[in-house]
Amino acid sequence: MSETNTQTEQTAAAGHGVPEITRRARLVVPVSLGLVLVVMAVLVIVLGVVPRMQARASLVQRTGDRLAEKPRVSTVVAAAAGADQKIELPARLQAVVSAAIYAREGGYVKEIRADIGDRVRAGQVLAIIDTPVLDQQIRSASANVATSRAKVVQAEAQAKSSELTIRRLRSVDAGVVSQQSIDDAQGRADVDAAALAAAKTSLEAEQANMQRLREQKELATIVAPFAGEIGERGFDVGDLVIADKTDSNKPVFRVVDRAQMRVFIDLPQSAAVRVVPGHKIRLTVRELPGKVFEGEIVRIASAMDTSTRTRLAEARVENPANELLPGMFAEVQLTIPGEARGVLVPSEALLIRDGKAQLAVVKDGKLEYRPVTIGRDSGAKIEILEGVAPGEEVVVNMAKQAAAGAEVERVAREGK
Repeated sequence: MSETNTQTEQTAAAGHGVPEITRRARLVVPVSLGLVLVVMAVLVIVLGVVPRMQARASLVQRTGDRLAEKPRVSTVVAAAAGADQKIELPARLQAVVSAAIYAREGGYVKEIRADIGDRVRAGQVLAIIDTPVLDQQIRSASANVATSRAKVVQAEAQAKSSELTIRRLRSVDAGVVSQQSIDDAQGRADVDAAALAAAKTSLEAEQANMQRLREQKELATIVAPFAGEIGERGFDVGDLVIADKTDSNKPVFRVVDRAQMRVFIDLPQSAAVRVVPGHKIRLTVRELPGKVFEGEIVRIASAMDTSTRTRLAEARVENPANELLPGMFAEVQLTIPGEARGVLVPSEALLIRDGKAQLAVVKDGKLEYRPVTIGRDSGAKIEILEGVAPGEEVVVNMAKQAAAGAEVERVAREGK
């Protein structure tokens, strides 16, 4: 009996133990989830928000440091302008002797005896044009000349016969032949003489026409007008050539003599009145490093070009080795005589502020803007007559204009 009670009590105790564990589990799970969420939130803050805040603080710090820095400017020292000014200007080259050869007689190209790059002598045959229509005209004209010549022979015989008749009648004693017969014979003789003159005139006309056609046939043979080189060839064998259409037709050949070159220079207004014929030049071409060609101005335009405000000058340069090519661009150096005045600064130093030309000058570490008076402009350098003294530091290539009086950090530009 006692054993039975003991088992019953153990069973009841076991039945009461299961609900107790379940209640504890239900309390532990929410607490664990909360801890996980808290840890995740801390990780998000540490890994995401904190670096972003640090980056923003660093950016603010760098921005403050940059704002606290002095603006850096590139400067050059203004140099005193010399009495003579050397300028460098672009130029273009052409051959002194160049000719486009067009066909004077139409037809088909029969032969090509020269090509681009070939050297030719004056009078050398370059091409032959086949002219079937002209050839037929020449044959017809030749036949007409022969016919006219036969008519002259016939007219001469008739005129001679008439002349003999009138002489015979006049040699007879008076009274034997009537005056009427003599007058009729004289009339026939005059008519025959006129017919002979007309036949001779017709023969001369036919011969002149024949000569014209033969000369025209000679034009079908294209020859070099002077010694030089073939710079261009516009036709091939078999091509149709239309004569005397220089406005719409390309030339058959272009012959160039490069022994001497023409140099065309557009002078700016500052140099236009100081350059005269006889002025020496030095010419260089970028593609020929180390080569310098010397020449002189031979003529100059009498007026400025109203569209470019430049004055055209022409110089001559010897080209014995044929190194210079027509159509090339070159650089020409000129020495312009003048009197010493002002300073020279790079052209990129010039500023336009409030519609006036100014220069930025660094003095005692501070920036100044000074209005200036511009003199001669050579392209790379500008002459400043007033506003800047020799030896002062001038700012060039100012990307952002700082306020006047601002402290700046100078960076000297080399090679200027």
